[in-house]
Formats: sequence, C-alpha cells, structure tokens
Amino acid sequence: MMHIIARRGIQQDRLGWLPRDIELHEGNTLFFVGCAPYFNVVFSDLGIDLMEGVNASLRLLNRAQMPFKLFDNERCCGHDLLLQGDRDGFMDLARINMEQFAHNNVRRIITNCPECYYTLKVDYPKVFGDTGIEVSHLTDVIAALVQSDKLSLGKLEKRVTYHDPCMLGRGARLFKEPRTVLNAVTGLELVEMEESQERSLCCGRSPWVHCGAVNRQIQERRLAQAEATGADVLVTACPKCQIHLRCAQKIGSDKDHQVYIQDLASLVAQSFDEEVT
Repeated sequence: MMHIIARRGIQQDRLGWLPRDIELHEGNTLFFVGCAPYFNVVFSDLGIDLMEGVNASLRLLNRAQMPFKLFDNERCCGHDLLLQGDRDGFMDLARINMEQFAHNNVRRIITNCPECYYTLKVDYPKVFGDTGIEVSHLTDVIAALVQSDKLSLGKLEKRVTYHDPCMLGRGARLFKEPRTVLNAVTGLELVEMEESQERSLCCGRSPWVHCGAVNRQIQERRLAQAEATGADVLVTACPKCQIHLRCAQKIGSDKDHQVYIQDLASLVAQSFDEEVT
C-alpha cells in the first residue's frame, strides 16, 4: 500500500507569479486567470511565456482604472473535461466554481482566455440557468473603453496579423473587438491573412488528447498564411493557440523564417513601454 506523507511547512503560493505593481481591489469583479500558470510550466520548453499575456491584461485593466480581484485558490473552468466528454468531472468543477463565485459575491468576470470565456458565459448557464454573472473577454472590455474615449492606447511601429481563436471568433462571435483594440494602437499596421475572421483556420488545437499529422498540416498552413502577410508578429488572444503554433514552429523544417507569436494583451501593453522610450 502506498502511503502519502505530507511535508510540513510546504504551502501553495498560487499567486506567486503576480507582479507587485498590480493593484487589486475587493469588489464584485473577478479576473479569471485560467490555466495559463500551469501551461506555462508544462510547455516551458517551447520558449514562450504565457504569463506575459496574463500580466499584461492586469496592467491594461489597472491603466483603465477598472477594479478587480483575483482568487488565490482558483480552479479550472472545466472546458477540456467537457470537450473530452467527461461531463461528471466538468460538473464537479463547475459546481465548486459557482459556489466560490457566490461566496465571494462575484457579479462580473473578466478573462483573457477564450475557452474560459466561452465556458463561463455559455456552458455554465446551460447547466445552472441564469448565473447572475456578466462574463466578458478582455478584448471586449478594452474595445469598449477605447471606443468611448475612456482609454487611449500607446504607440508601436509594427506590422501584425491577427489569428482568430476558434472559441472567441466563430464560438463567441468576437471578431471586431480584437481588431478594434489593435487598430487603436498608434503606428500599428494590421494586415489580414488569406483566411480570417469567419473563415479563419483553427490552430489545430485539441483538449490535449491528440495532435497528429492532420493537426500539423493545419498549423503549418496557418503559419504559412501569417508569413505571407509580411507581418512582424502573429497576434492571438488565446494561450492554446500560442502553444500549438509555437510547437509547430519548433518541430517544423523551416526554422529560418518564423513569424514571432505574441499575445494580444502583451502586444498592446508593450505599446505603452515604446511610448515612454
């Protein structure tokens, strides 16, 4: 029989990644981080920092003076379990999350992850009915602030192309909002790929179940479309898109001509740094 021995003095620090300059506020708005901290460790060999997008999202909200809080014991939204057909596992997570939302009087959730966004906004109400919680994706929030002149973005001289994540684009119908944010950055040139918005290719993702030859063909085709635009950066608003496309780059045959892949929030936050310099 296996005995599990607890090590004394070891405690979780699930917000250890949080920069000290981020301002948190008690209230009814929650920023739902998602699994980026976990993925950042698991896929560290790909040379990407998924926490850049999370931290940039928090800085953008701070800059917009939008108060929010974080959970130090946040759990997965359950998206991948539901997609794999593990409805019981999904329901267990969903119930725990809903109990925590209610206990902390959460009335609004903002997230930078398209899958968290779709799961919390669409799938949870299918199970629980009206949750009484407004769920927003970061690009929707920032786009609204930009359009109402409540937030001005910085300056960045780059040519970029935007990859529509499936759950954010065809799933949640947020095509315009990410482009509104990018176009609000002074000096940024946005060029579209051959297949974009409604016709955008998938990154070849799956709920970590399978990634074979067909997935790889889709990823290579998407990367080729990005290269064809002449863009400096392939921008996306999904951590999984970053992981899958970067993985395809790493194992691909052409390592000399590879477009840089960056999270949208990270790119936009960078515009303020460039403005200062």
